[in-house]
Amino acid sequence: MKEVIKKFRLPVNEGCKKMKAKYVNISITEDLAKKIDEHLEKAKEGYRSRAEFISEAIRQRLGIIKSKKNKI
Repeated sequence: MKEVIKKFRLPVNEGCKKMKAKYVNISITEDLAKKIDEHLEKAKEGYRSRAEFISEAIRQRLGIIKSKKNKI
Protein backbone atom coordinates (compact mmCIF):
# COMPACT_ATOMS: atom_id res chain seq x y z
CA MET A 1 0.00 0.00 0.00
CA LYS A 2 1.38 3.40 -0.99
CA GLU A 3 1.83 5.85 1.88
CA VAL A 4 0.33 9.32 1.50
CA ILE A 5 2.81 12.18 1.50
CA LYS A 6 1.94 15.47 3.22
CA LYS A 7 3.34 18.72 1.80
CA PHE A 8 4.13 21.85 3.80
CA ARG A 9 5.24 25.31 2.76
CA LEU A 10 8.34 26.61 4.51
CA PRO A 11 9.73 30.15 4.21
CA VAL A 12 12.88 30.47 2.13
CA ASN A 13 14.19 33.80 3.45
CA GLU A 14 13.09 33.99 7.08
CA GLY A 15 16.08 36.10 8.12
CA CYS A 16 14.94 39.13 6.16
CA LYS A 17 12.05 40.88 7.91
CA LYS A 18 11.47 43.59 5.27
CA MET A 19 11.01 41.20 2.33
CA LYS A 20 7.92 39.09 1.98
CA ALA A 21 8.85 35.46 2.64
CA LYS A 22 8.92 33.11 -0.33
CA TYR A 23 7.96 29.49 0.22
CA VAL A 24 8.94 26.07 -1.08
CA ASN A 25 7.14 22.77 -0.62
CA ILE A 26 8.61 19.76 1.13
CA SER A 27 7.15 16.29 1.54
CA ILE A 28 7.06 14.08 4.62
CA THR A 29 5.34 10.79 5.21
CA GLU A 30 1.84 10.77 6.61
CA ASP A 31 3.15 8.80 9.60
CA LEU A 32 5.65 11.53 10.46
CA ALA A 33 2.95 14.20 10.05
CA LYS A 34 0.74 12.30 12.50
CA LYS A 35 3.60 12.08 15.02
CA ILE A 36 4.16 15.82 14.75
CA ASP A 37 0.44 16.48 15.22
CA GLU A 38 0.36 14.24 18.30
CA HIS A 39 3.33 16.09 19.75
CA LEU A 40 1.78 19.50 19.03
CA GLU A 41 -1.45 18.49 20.73
CA LYS A 42 0.45 17.59 23.93
CA ALA A 43 3.26 20.18 23.78
CA LYS A 44 3.31 23.44 25.65
CA GLU A 45 5.78 25.16 23.28
CA GLY A 46 3.02 27.11 21.54
CA TYR A 47 3.74 26.32 17.91
CA ARG A 48 1.00 27.76 15.72
CA SER A 49 1.30 25.15 13.01
CA ARG A 50 3.03 22.04 11.77
CA ALA A 51 5.05 24.18 9.37
CA GLU A 52 6.29 26.39 12.22
CA PHE A 53 7.36 23.29 14.18
CA ILE A 54 9.14 21.81 11.14
CA SER A 55 10.87 25.13 10.34
CA GLU A 56 12.21 25.34 13.90
CA ALA A 57 13.37 21.71 13.81
CA ILE A 58 15.23 22.31 10.55
CA ARG A 59 16.86 25.50 11.91
CA GLN A 60 18.03 23.61 15.00
CA ARG A 61 19.40 20.71 12.94
CA LEU A 62 21.26 23.08 10.60
CA GLY A 63 22.78 24.78 13.65
CA ILE A 64 24.00 21.43 14.95
CA ILE A 65 25.51 20.54 11.57
CA LYS A 66 27.21 23.95 11.33
CA SER A 67 28.69 23.68 14.83
CA LYS A 68 30.05 20.19 14.06
CA LYS A 69 31.72 21.49 10.89
CA ASN A 70 33.31 24.35 12.83
CA LYS A 71 34.89 21.86 15.28
CA ILE A 72 36.72 20.02 12.51
